[in-house]
Amino acid sequence: MVTTLNCAKILASFTFVFMVCSATAQPEHFNWVLDGDILIDFSTGVPDVKEEPLEFSTIEAAASISDSLGNLLFYTNGVEVYNRLGEVISEMEIPIGDTSFYKSYSQGVLILPEYGQENKYRIVGIGRYAIVDMSMNGGLGGMANVPNWQPFDSDVPGWSERNVAVRHGNGRDWWIIQMRASFNLATESWDSSFVLYLNNNNGVYVEEIFQLDLRAATSASTFRQMAISPTGSSIAIVFPTSISIYQFDRCGGLIGSEIIYVDSLSNLHSCEFSPSGRYLYFNSSSAFYIGDNILYQLDLEADQFGKFALNKIYIRSNYGTFANGQLQMGPDHKIYMTVGCKILNCDIFSALNMNLSVINYPDLPGLSCDFDTLGLYLGGRRTMLALPNTVNYALGPLEGSECDTLDGGSTAIPEASTLPQWQITPTVSAGWYSFNGPDHAILIVYDVWGRTVWQGSATGQRIDLSTLPTGLYLVHAQWEQKQATFRIVKQ
Repeated sequence: MVTTLNCAKILASFTFVFMVCSATAQPEHFNWVLDGDILIDFSTGVPDVKEEPLEFSTIEAAASISDSLGNLLFYTNGVEVYNRLGEVISEMEIPIGDTSFYKSYSQGVLILPEYGQENKYRIVGIGRYAIVDMSMNGGLGGMANVPNWQPFDSDVPGWSERNVAVRHGNGRDWWIIQMRASFNLATESWDSSFVLYLNNNNGVYVEEIFQLDLRAATSASTFRQMAISPTGSSIAIVFPTSISIYQFDRCGGLIGSEIIYVDSLSNLHSCEFSPSGRYLYFNSSSAFYIGDNILYQLDLEADQFGKFALNKIYIRSNYGTFANGQLQMGPDHKIYMTVGCKILNCDIFSALNMNLSVINYPDLPGLSCDFDTLGLYLGGRRTMLALPNTVNYALGPLEGSECDTLDGGSTAIPEASTLPQWQITPTVSAGWYSFNGPDHAILIVYDVWGRTVWQGSATGQRIDLSTLPTGLYLVHAQWEQKQATFRIVKQ
């Protein structure tokens, strides 16, 4: 059952400006390192599985980071930290038998730039962190603290594998959101809470602990996932038999009302928003329980009785020793999914785990999203369930809000009305448009799904879109530090 609450319109009001923002490449994500010694390079816009293996072993916990030019810096599974050469520069001091336990945390680690320190990065685990200093060891990086892993300055009860981060509305700091569940002996039930950490110039500290009245049963739900929408305005949470979406205020760090609730499902595991935020993809997995492996698409803008409100994109009942793994949007704005082996130290090689499944057009409805179970061949190697736990580094400040206090301008794309000297006329045409602005401005035209359909210079001030299908388009113009967006209609 899909329940859409009254405030769902807030989530549905994504504008085309946000679609342009989400289409911006993030070089920090250009290199993915997967279990099975697999390195995928997205720097050319097309994923390139490197022939040379890069040592890495994990089950579900994974994170990697590249510099502003897209060069790999380091990666981690929450136990070992590896430099770009695949050398271990840190290993958490835990009993040998517990390493698989830590590596199986679904969102066990993520990586954030350290505030005000260009060469330092913070690895965020569940209730703990480590600092990597890239100026050490001749630029290969080293650990800044001894011991390498430090606990957060708090004692928050409970345990979970849900761990996400989103940029603060000021465009500088970070919110880290973790969900904890602990068993209450007095009530013989599970208590759940959101722990909200603020990462700023003072380090990381607990800003708030939210006790939410969750409708979903939280027993045995600690190993599911969460996802933040591309705009940072909502957060999706997967439970065993249901999924909830809440409003999130990244200025004040407040988790607001539940706006979408889907129940009567089973064995849910992972989730990810589409680039525009209109669709939420989530899957069921037989990794922990017997059942079908299903990929769902939820349309967050459709009426609850609409045709595309909830779709089963893919279903398979006979995976055997394999199961659906994690979902993650790539730098190319496709959504990737692992299908991994359900047993530890798996030495089975199959088409299922030797490829990544790919949603090629995640902003198209239903089967037109083009889900391919053999979308990306991994070069003869196989992987487990993990994909890198990434964050949206390109998300800018909330312009005009009370927390928009940064100097030096904004990374957000302004509306065209803020630059009245730039114009595109007419706004409705059979194909020819005139651009009134700088001669050397770069123009990019996007369709309603955020795909680039035309790109060129404004030289000559004339734009020919006569070969494009009829419909609504967005034109993004940029020249030096100025930029603007325009909505046009092709007849």
